[in-house]
Amino acid sequence: ITVLGAFPVDLDYDYCFANGIRVLSAAPAFGRQVAEMALGMAIACARGIVDGHQAMQDGTEIYSKAGNVGNFNLYGKLVGLIGYGGLARSLHPLLKPFGCHITAYDAWLGERFLRRQGVSPQPLEELMETSQFIFVLAVPSDENRALLDRALLERIRPDAALILVSRAHLVDFDALTELLHAGCFRAAIDVFPQEPLDPAHPIRSAPNVVLSAHRAGSVKEAHWEIGEMVLDDLEAIGKGVPPQRMQRAEPELAPRYASTRVKGHRSS
Repeated sequence: ITVLGAFPVDLDYDYCFANGIRVLSAAPAFGRQVAEMALGMAIACARGIVDGHQAMQDGTEIYSKAGNVGNFNLYGKLVGLIGYGGLARSLHPLLKPFGCHITAYDAWLGERFLRRQGVSPQPLEELMETSQFIFVLAVPSDENRALLDRALLERIRPDAALILVSRAHLVDFDALTELLHAGCFRAAIDVFPQEPLDPAHPIRSAPNVVLSAHRAGSVKEAHWEIGEMVLDDLEAIGKGVPPQRMQRAEPELAPRYASTRVKGHRSS
C-alpha cells in the first residue's frame, strides 16, 4: 500500500503487519520541496518582501532604511526546529550557509541523537522564548495536537517569525490568529485547519504574515520523484529486499499517527 504523504489514521495497520503487507509513504519526495519553501517564506516574512512588493504595486512604497523598520535578516540568528524528522533534516543543510545556531525540540528523539545531527536539544518552552525563527516541522500525532497552545505562542519574542509548514494540527490556530492580529510576532503559513480556507477567515488580513495555499511540497519535481521512488522500491521488493526509498510504516509508531485531513483537501 502506497500513500502520497502522511500515513492515514484509518488504515488497519495491525492487519497489514500481520499479513506481510508493506505500508509505504512517498513523503520523502516532498521533504526538499517543503524545506526550500520554508526557507523562502522565512526570508520573505522577516524581510517584509511581500508587503514591500504590494506597496510598490500600490504606489505607497517607502525607500531605503525607512522602508525596513521592523524587518530583520536570517544570518547568524537563533533558529528553533520543532520536530527533527524528514522536513527538518531537509531544511537543516539549507540553513548552514546562514551561520545560524540551530536548536531542536523533538519528543520522539533523544538528545544524544540530536547532538550528533549538529543541532542543540532544547526544551520547547525555552525554544519558543529564545528563537528568532521557529520552524514547525513535526509529524502530526495524537500527542502533539495543538502542541503550540496559546501559552506557548505567547512566549514568542516580538522580533521573531513562526514558519508553519507541516500541519496546522500542531497549533492552536485561533490563538495564533489573534496574536498575529495583535502584532505579537510575524508568521509564514502554508497549512490551515480547513482547506480551502474560508474567504472570511481573519488570518487573511493579519499584518506581517506571508500566506500560501498548501503549495510547499506539491511541485512537479516532487511528483516526478515519487514515480522514481515507486519504481525503485518495486524493483527492490521484486529482488526480495526491503524498500530503499519510501518511508515505511513502523509498528511502534502506527498507533500514534493522527488524522490531519482537512475539509476539501487530500492528506499529502
